Amino acid sequence: MEQTESANWREEMGTNVSNQPMQRLLQRAGWSPVGLLHGLDEGDPELFYLCGRQTGTMQS
Repeated sequence: MEQTESANWREEMGTNVSNQPMQRLLQRAGWSPVGLLHGLDEGDPELFYLCGRQTGTMQS
């Protein structure tokens, strides 16, 4: 979870809904849940988190 010096930065991360310790860690570190994806692991959806700031157009 390293930050950059860039004016525009954003990091994304996912973890399974069953992984409560990782969810707590991410939320304590300032990450916000932004989405849920079913179908990657049978019966255990993936919860996606976003951390960072965005002050302009993001480039990939």
